[in-house]
Amino acid sequence: MLAYRKYIFSPFQVNTYLIYDNQTGYAAVIDPGCSNDGERDFLLKEIEKLNLNLQLIINTHLHIDHIFGNNFLKKEFGAKLIYPQGDEFLLPIMYEEAEKFGVRLEETPEADVYFENIDKIKLGETVLEPLFTPGHTPAEYCLYCEQDSLCFTGDVLFRESIGRTDLWEGDYDLLIESIYSKLFALPEDTIVLAGHGEQTTIGYEREYNPFL
Repeated sequence: MLAYRKYIFSPFQVNTYLIYDNQTGYAAVIDPGCSNDGERDFLLKEIEKLNLNLQLIINTHLHIDHIFGNNFLKKEFGAKLIYPQGDEFLLPIMYEEAEKFGVRLEETPEADVYFENIDKIKLGETVLEPLFTPGHTPAEYCLYCEQDSLCFTGDVLFRESIGRTDLWEGDYDLLIESIYSKLFALPEDTIVLAGHGEQTTIGYEREYNPFL
C-alpha cells in the first residue's frame, strides 16, 4: 500500500509529496518545493522520523517551484532523479526566474532517468504509471497508482481548476486534451493530489470543474 504526506513549501505554496511503500519503507519525493534551509531540514527530519529509504526524486515538470529541493535531496540521499527530458529547456529560464524573485535555486542535477524512457516506476511493492500530460509545460507527466486509486497531477489538474498555459510554451488546447484523454479516463473515485491546493477526485472534477 502506498502512503503519502503532503507538505506546502516555498513562497509559491507548492504541494510536495513524500510517498512511501508501507511494506518496504522505500520512498520518493514528488516535486520537492523546499526552498530554504528551514523547509529542507523539516523534510529531512520527516524522512528520518518515518525511517524511510529515499529511492527517488520525481519532478512532474521543471517549473521553479517544483525543483527547489532537487540538489539538496540528491546530496543527502543519492536518490535517483526522474524528470521529463522535454522540459529541460526550462532549467536555464528557471535560474533567471529565481534571481527575479529573489529566491535561491541551486542548480538541479541531471536526470538519472527520463520519464520518456520508462513505462512504470516501482517503489517497493507499489507501482506508479507515468501519464504523459503536456499542456502546462510541453512534457509534464502525472503519476497514477492504480492499486491505491491515487493520481499525482502536478500542475495539470486542480480542484475546480487547471494549470495555466501562458508560460514558456504552454498550450491550452493540448492541456485540455491531456486531461480528457488521460486523467478523465481514470476511475471516478481516483483521488487527485495536485501540485497546489486541496485534493479532489476525478469524478468531482468531471462534474464541477468550470474549465471542463
